[in-house]
Amino acid sequence: MITGYLRLLIFVGLFLVALQLPSVFEQYQQRLTAQLTEIQRSLLPFKEVAKKSFNGDLNRLIEEYRTNKEPAFREQSQSVSDLYRQSLKLQAQVELLQAPWPQQLLQWQRHIKNPLLKETLQQLSYTGSLPQIVVVRVITCVFVVLLIAESLLRVFVFLLSYIFYVPRRVKR
Repeated sequence: MITGYLRLLIFVGLFLVALQLPSVFEQYQQRLTAQLTEIQRSLLPFKEVAKKSFNGDLNRLIEEYRTNKEPAFREQSQSVSDLYRQSLKLQAQVELLQAPWPQQLLQWQRHIKNPLLKETLQQLSYTGSLPQIVVVRVITCVFVVLLIAESLLRVFVFLLSYIFYVPRRVKR
């Protein structure tokens, strides 16, 4: 009886968490894309200069700034370099999140410590409307997890009964 309630509680908890996963993915992807757009907009003037002077090679522009005699250019080279590296990093993350849904879930282990993900989780807006395919996927995933949990619970109970087995007297 208790295991039935425990299964029901696990099912409801997993179902509620799984319902929110697509929304978390979407909101994180939106934040990531917005930050990438903002950085690319900041890099635009430098890309224009690199296009005119260095055939579009931003690395050559950064190196030119870094070796310039003027301190202002040398200081700016570090800022531009940081923006460019951040842009490449965010672009790679956006591309990873374009993968199919199960692969996205596996990629999230790389993003767990990402401050942008933490910010997304803190400001998560909970939604309820989901496409039918998402509901089917969620129910399938929850069913598989419940099967695994049920199997593990049965093995655990079996092991406990084996460890604490007390022979009973047979009444005659």
